[in-house]
Amino acid sequence: MKPAVQQKLQTALAMHQAGQLEGAERLYREVLRADPKNVNALQLLGKMAMQIGRFGDAKPLIERACALAPNAPPILDAMVDFHLKTNRPGKALEVMEKIVRLAPNSPDRWMQLGTLLTAEGAWERGVECYDKALKLNPNLVRAGAGKAMNLERRGLNDEAYEALAPFLGGENPDPHVLGIFATVAPKVGRTDEAIAMLAAAVQSPAIPDEPRSILYFGLGDLYSKKKLFDEAFEAYANAQKFRNVPWSSEQAKMIHDLIAGAYSRESITTMVRSRQTTEVPVFIVGMPRSGTSLVEQTIASHPDAAGAGELPGIADAKLALHYATGGKEIFPKYLPSLTPALLDKAARDYLKTLTHEAPKAARVTDKAPSNFMFVGLIAQLFPNARIIHCKRHPLDSCVSCYTKRFTFGHGFTRSLEDLASYYALYERLMAHWHDVKPLPILDVAYEDMVADHEGMTRKILEFIGLPFDEACLKFYESDRLVRTASYEQVRKPIYGSSVARWRRYEKHLAPLITALRAEGVEVPIETGPSG
Repeated sequence: MKPAVQQKLQTALAMHQAGQLEGAERLYREVLRADPKNVNALQLLGKMAMQIGRFGDAKPLIERACALAPNAPPILDAMVDFHLKTNRPGKALEVMEKIVRLAPNSPDRWMQLGTLLTAEGAWERGVECYDKALKLNPNLVRAGAGKAMNLERRGLNDEAYEALAPFLGGENPDPHVLGIFATVAPKVGRTDEAIAMLAAAVQSPAIPDEPRSILYFGLGDLYSKKKLFDEAFEAYANAQKFRNVPWSSEQAKMIHDLIAGAYSRESITTMVRSRQTTEVPVFIVGMPRSGTSLVEQTIASHPDAAGAGELPGIADAKLALHYATGGKEIFPKYLPSLTPALLDKAARDYLKTLTHEAPKAARVTDKAPSNFMFVGLIAQLFPNARIIHCKRHPLDSCVSCYTKRFTFGHGFTRSLEDLASYYALYERLMAHWHDVKPLPILDVAYEDMVADHEGMTRKILEFIGLPFDEACLKFYESDRLVRTASYEQVRKPIYGSSVARWRRYEKHLAPLITALRAEGVEVPIETGPSG
């Protein structure tokens, strides 16, 4: 690299780190004009594009950098970051596996691989990676926390506590360690000890916002275990306050309106579709925490079915079609440019991912709740697919979202008002799909699944074209991995304590009820007491 180009790159990086993004971008591009194969400029410009939310711009930059330097871990790290920021942990895992082969003596990278394996539900392999990280650096606190979390996920609670114990001492335990301890403590008889430790830790001014949020979520869960629901709600409110996940109700409304307009009753009858005739995909959609995991586990327990979990495949297809149509229009504005051939390719690519682990299954579920936005696109990709729409009492749905720490995204959960706005948009768009009927849709209420699991299971299986099987009623005996926040619930038989759970926090929900009703959402409040 010429000295002048190197100097310009260093100046651009300094400006980038100082937050002078416009000037940094200009210099990065000047470097690339002088040296189009400069992998550092490519990946740094890609990182900056991600930083400001321009993921479509970031993707080709980072891909080119990785193509030019396929064996350079620092460059590949940028691709891992891209996949994580676009909610593709499985793709990030593939790249991370390669990185640790190239850099086997990096404890931090072994730890990151363990984290990605955890996200994919590969808990035993995750423990192995965390052990390798700890062997290289016994003081790597996050590796100890990760190991403990994986052990807890496998039900090995005493072992999880043993993994945490060395890192719980001292005046300022790591917030991530304490966050895991909050989950483990009630299972090993240490709830009060955990409450005291977390309550002290959240008062420390040295803790950054995101770790502080983790502590408050843990504290909320611990108070809830003790049935101290007022204290729990206050902790959850603080947890949301310290989350750094932006969300705009105005932008979300604009996108929802665009989608509803693009898939009108008239356009549905004439829209181009793929030539895929498969009936394998079953899409489970709805609000987060609406019973999607319960429905998927029920179906996946059938001998002729499988559950793929929350896949990013439809979002990937949406992005792939954006580029295939020229990359100028966002979804759904590019719909007029779609052809059967483009949809065929996108559908084939999606099916490869969906059926990867169960190629012979007659039905495979994708339970990404946010696919409710893409029912029209799903109909174009898979004209014979089925949609199962999971519903839940609006207050239970919103409260469950508000009190759950989501790993990725979900910025709308930060306030009760934003939750109400998102819920209303979701409800209106689902009503639109019912009206225009791009695909058959079965509504499944969580409350009905709890009250009459066998009856609802028969209805679900009939809807997706499978015969009834008793194994579906014993879904909790399945050894299938569940990678989402509901991993514990689906290990248990049906229970009713989550019905009307909102009543535990009723005195704090006036802003939510008011906001929901202002948005036109019907909010029944005559539900029986929470279990």
